[in-house]
Amino acid sequence: MNKKTTLLLHISLAFGIVFILSGIVLLLASYASSENVSFSISSIVLLALGAVSLFLSLAITRRTFFLYLGLNLCFGGILSIILSFSLFNLTFHKIWPIGMIFSGVTLFPCGYFSFHKCKKSYIFPSVVLTLLGLLFSLFSFDVITESFSKIVTLWWPIALIVLGSVLITVFVIQKKNQASFPFINDDEELDYYVGSGDEL
Repeated sequence: MNKKTTLLLHISLAFGIVFILSGIVLLLASYASSENVSFSISSIVLLALGAVSLFLSLAITRRTFFLYLGLNLCFGGILSIILSFSLFNLTFHKIWPIGMIFSGVTLFPCGYFSFHKCKKSYIFPSVVLTLLGLLFSLFSFDVITESFSKIVTLWWPIALIVLGSVLITVFVIQKKNQASFPFINDDEELDYYVGSGDEL
């Protein structure tokens, strides 16, 4: 591919990212009342940094880290805009677990982006972050009316039982397979979650 074609593709990608983010922002603005439409500096910075990270990941580095960072920065910027526009009567206290869910959900496809196959090193933290986000959402959106601290105080021994069961299950499965712990190989390939597409 010659330099001219590559440049045109990069320009197309840059405009595509800008258009998508602009469309989302304008769509949110259309739902806000005119007096509430004000952009905070934090939301603009988050969206700008997210767009740059996405461009670097897709066009230049092809690194999982930049793709994951870009998606989460953009999502953080969108959440910041929702709060500054006072949309859907949401507050930071209610909305923050959604960011955790998004971080968990995007971790898996970001790993697949670089290696074109499922990686255990991405699946485990992805599931954990998603489940934690869902759990905290039950409290932030008042699905569970009891306070989180009270629930933890009363039921924390169950967490120990569950954790112990998981550890024993991992031991039994690993002992049966007689293989290296699966996360070690993945971590070496991913270079601590900053892998590149060169390993395809």
